[in-house]
Amino acid sequence: MIPSLTMKNLVLMTCVISALVASVVSVKCLACCSENSTTCNNVTEIECLGDYCMTCSQWFFNGNKEYNGILKGCPDAEMCENEGRTGGENLKFRFYTSCCKGDYCNRDQYRLPVDDRTPNGVQCDTCYSLNSTEECVSTKKINCTGNENQCFTYMGTMKNPDGSVVNYSLKGCANNYTCRYNVERHIGVTFLYGKGMNCYIPHNPPVPPKYTNGS
Repeated sequence: MIPSLTMKNLVLMTCVISALVASVVSVKCLACCSENSTTCNNVTEIECLGDYCMTCSQWFFNGNKEYNGILKGCPDAEMCENEGRTGGENLKFRFYTSCCKGDYCNRDQYRLPVDDRTPNGVQCDTCYSLNSTEECVSTKKINCTGNENQCFTYMGTMKNPDGSVVNYSLKGCANNYTCRYNVERHIGVTFLYGKGMNCYIPHNPPVPPKYTNGS
């Protein structure tokens, strides 16, 4: 009786495993990483779990240098159709991730949404220190724009898209997506050492409009 039950369980387990393997969905995507170009170089093909492929367009401004980059490959669920952005003294970056469904569908070109620079009422401390990983001291505020609703600090060592390695310390504005997700995977810079990015809600949130009687 026991051998019969064991064999039955083994057959059942085999069926379950087969069903799980059959239920795994994958898609073939184009893959590339061009850190200082808006066009893909050395495009390869990869297989991604799930239904979607992605294209991530990036823009990075550092002092007096401007970089563009494009990344194609497998997306995480949180990445699709999201825009990340920061604003600060002498350093800004933006990136947008578009996703599509189907084999080799991510053939779209470099694309960033229109940059909304309308002040939104949020203000953050801003400062920028080059060649230092010590926290920079802010002596002024910056007006956050668009959907930048959090403040951030960053201290660390990064490798820029042109290969140069620089120490940074900066403060400024950021949006929710930038703060929630690991932006170091997106912006074309390589985080080498430091405390990374820390976001916080500013002490001066947007003030709702006042209404008078009869309005």
